[in-house]
Amino acid sequence: MMHQVFRLSLAIVLTLFLTAGCSRGSTTLVPAGATTSPITSATRLPLATSTNASAVSTSGATPTSTSNVGSTPEPSSSSPTASSAGGTGEVIFAGDVVEQIDPSDQAGSLPSRVYVAGVNGTPAHSLTAGPKDGSPIWSSDGKRIAYISEAGPSVIVMQADGTDAQTVFHGEVTAISWSPDGKQLALSGTPIPPPDKVYGDQIYLVPLDGSEPRNLSQSEDADTWPAWSPDGKRIAFLRPLPNSFYNAMYLMNADGSDQHQLTSSDVPVVNVEPDWLPWSPDGRSLLFHEISFSDGTPAANVAPAVLSLDVINVDGTNLRRISAKEEEDIFPRWSPDSQQILFTRGLRVDQTGTIPSIYVMQADGSNVRRLTDGTSPAGSGAWSPDGSHIVYFGGIEQATPGAASPVSQIEVADLFVMNSDGSNPRVVVQNVIGPADLATGIAWRPGTK
Repeated sequence: MMHQVFRLSLAIVLTLFLTAGCSRGSTTLVPAGATTSPITSATRLPLATSTNASAVSTSGATPTSTSNVGSTPEPSSSSPTASSAGGTGEVIFAGDVVEQIDPSDQAGSLPSRVYVAGVNGTPAHSLTAGPKDGSPIWSSDGKRIAYISEAGPSVIVMQADGTDAQTVFHGEVTAISWSPDGKQLALSGTPIPPPDKVYGDQIYLVPLDGSEPRNLSQSEDADTWPAWSPDGKRIAFLRPLPNSFYNAMYLMNADGSDQHQLTSSDVPVVNVEPDWLPWSPDGRSLLFHEISFSDGTPAANVAPAVLSLDVINVDGTNLRRISAKEEEDIFPRWSPDSQQILFTRGLRVDQTGTIPSIYVMQADGSNVRRLTDGTSPAGSGAWSPDGSHIVYFGGIEQATPGAASPVSQIEVADLFVMNSDGSNPRVVVQNVIGPADLATGIAWRPGTK
């Protein structure tokens, strides 16, 4: 299926992203904030706790709560300081939170849960039991969370505290998007049992009142990555270009009517992250990744690929590239006022000698400025709802698991919050671990700051 290609693209991009600038080439990893202590198998203690509320898995089992297990290690003098200042909001992310990594851990078997953490220093705690939960998103009122569970597999909606978890869709799912009114989800996937005619992923409308999901695509193509417009009237999505691994961006009405291609066929579009948020908050423009190659061709398979950020008006006019030439800009996020774009730059460390860092620029690509100091790799970020703060994964490092592991690296990061101008960075959660896509899927609770 095409979504497997997209996930492969994500894995390739993030593998390059991490191995370019942060591989230690060692079987041990000094955790964030430590200066000399290597990892030992005796110190794998979670820093977060499970919520006391029951979160129902796809099998109907109630997760087991873990006990409180101590405090977060103090950061070193050279690290950004942990602080309770700067915001009262909450953020959600997927992964696992531990004190230190056991080198015998296998990344493929590491749990992934949905966590919530307070940016003011409130400890992170897990809302789900795992073992493979990801892509959490808030409802627009911040009262509910939807996420994808590989157990089942299914899409689950729960209250913000992890209670009243309900399976709303059974099937393999690529992406989910919540309608602005909170009454339904749009998702791309294949239900279980599959329909008689299976063409790959389709866009489904999933009412949260218990009504049956409805196929909006009705397409012989594999449609993926739905995203609601801010006014709830339209849905953007990706559909494969003919005889290509790449896509065009399409729009349709929220009822599935008026499906039309927005980007031209000579603009190959890809998505390299589990969450795709193309719409500007004012609903006038859409942001996306265009893939090209260093030899100038749009679809070569030999020359190094370049991912640029493009913006297009909602009527298909004024397509413009806002990335600098030969830069690799990923994880873009519109500011709440639609005037700026947050992103990560520095993927091509082998050529530029830079370390992946958080940047911001004006929506037209001007006034690019780096927000993180570039001393350690940074991943994706997200704005606070009022635009005053930014939360992001930073200090990304790699731990080499034991010889029995089927994969070569486990990614480790800290969760930071900083002011929107890059000042006063501080640690919110230390040692978030997971596979390559831990550097994405972070969201600030609406209505908080």
